[in-house]
Amino acid sequence: MYYTNLIYSERPEMYKAALEILAAISTLPFAIKIWRREINDMFLESRFFQSKDAKTLHTLWMKIIHAMYSGDLTDILSRITAVPSSSIFGSKESEVLSRSYTVKRLTFIIFSAPVDYYLTSLPLIQEKLVEILKGPSGLMHVETWLCLRVLLVRIGGIHLANLWPIVLTDLVRLFGRWMGGEGELDVFYASCKFVDEVLCLDVEAFQWYGCAV
Repeated sequence: MYYTNLIYSERPEMYKAALEILAAISTLPFAIKIWRREINDMFLESRFFQSKDAKTLHTLWMKIIHAMYSGDLTDILSRITAVPSSSIFGSKESEVLSRSYTVKRLTFIIFSAPVDYYLTSLPLIQEKLVEILKGPSGLMHVETWLCLRVLLVRIGGIHLANLWPIVLTDLVRLFGRWMGGEGELDVFYASCKFVDEVLCLDVEAFQWYGCAV
């Protein structure tokens, strides 16, 4: 598809013009079969988030991605906990990197949607994020904290009650490790930004559970 050749083009004006056309086409339900496969392939590339034009990414691409997924997160969620490849050419680092990009994509999909649009998918989203938090600390945790920040602004607070015990337990663990002189800086920084957002939004449930912990 023509748009595929433009996504990483050195001609930003053509790239933007192509996205504007695609964003307009994406509002037509009957046309989705024409462009969905190629655009999904682009979205699944690691280079997708390396766009130099953040404004374009956060406007036109949000419309396109929202239209492409239309509430169905089955595929993207299954990729988060996919069984690692047994290929001799693979590595643990590449698998973690691939899964972290998948969490980033999930975050972008949720952010591209209206408030509470993915409410019915929230239990499964929470399950995947909690599973990551219970695992080894690293890049996956960084993306998970970002996803949690997006959930705060895209899902009504009353629906996030089940998430707070796990989140606060992990925050206590992270801060405890740092007080002991251990822990990864990027994960700690990502969790601090989450706490900052919670405090700025004045999430009452966070304070209740925080006192209990």
